[in-house]
Amino acid sequence: MVLILRRQQLFTENTLTVILPLLLRKSRRLLVRVARLWGVVLLANLLGTFLFAFFVARVDVFPPEVRQAFAATGMAHAGGSLGIVFVRTVFAGWSIALMVWLLPRAESSRVAIIIIVTYLAGLGNFNHIVADSTTLQYLPTGLAVL
Repeated sequence: MVLILRRQQLFTENTLTVILPLLLRKSRRLLVRVARLWGVVLLANLLGTFLFAFFVARVDVFPPEVRQAFAATGMAHAGGSLGIVFVRTVFAGWSIALMVWLLPRAESSRVAIIIIVTYLAGLGNFNHIVADSTTLQYLPTGLAVL
C-alpha cells in the first residue's frame, strides 16, 4: 500500500509509460534504454526481496507460527507447472498495471482500489515476480530455522 501510494518505482508502473514512446519511434537505442530501465528496477526489487527474506529468516522479529506461515506460503508458491505460473503471472501483471493506471483518476478511492485489486489477485492465486520472490527466497532459509 505504501509503495503504491507513495509512487515508488514499481516494475509494472514503468510498463506503459516507457513503451508508448518506443511504439511511436521504434529504435534500437530506445529499446536498449527501456530494457536497461526494466532491468535496473527488476534487479533492485529482487535485491530488496532477497534482503527482506534473509533478515526475516535470521532475526526473531516474528513468532514461530508466523514464520511457519511464511514457510507454508513459500511452499505453496514453489509448486505448479511453468505454464500455469506464467499465465498467473500475466494476470497478476495485468491487474497490478490496471490498478496503477486507475489511481491517477481515483482521488478519494485510491485505498479501496488498491485493496480490491490486490485482494482479487490473491484470491485468484496469481503469481507476481517480486512478491513471490520474497516467499521463495525466504523458503530455504526459513525452513532451516523453524
